[in-house]
Amino acid sequence: MKRLIEEGVASMAQVSDSSEPRGEFSAEQIAIRVAIEFCLRIDAVDFLFSTLLNQFAEYNLEKEFFSTLENFILSESLKDVILPNHILKKITTYSYDSGKSL
Repeated sequence: MKRLIEEGVASMAQVSDSSEPRGEFSAEQIAIRVAIEFCLRIDAVDFLFSTLLNQFAEYNLEKEFFSTLENFILSESLKDVILPNHILKKITTYSYDSGKSL
């Protein structure tokens, strides 16, 4: 399943044209949300914050990743998750750069 998620992200990023409006949510936002939900449900936090985050960053979607992750943080979906220090640092940087306080 993890491999399918990786392939889906890669496929979505290759065919996506972010300049084209697609309604309320972009394909990228939907893919990121599904990936986060999937990883949380199967307790694959390490996979989410390593392999998938790196893949999103490779396609310049790191800001979108943290923006989507923000919703999970605010809804307390991550309250039982121990986040790696480097991810906490990135979340803090994203929050600061966006002018938001989590």
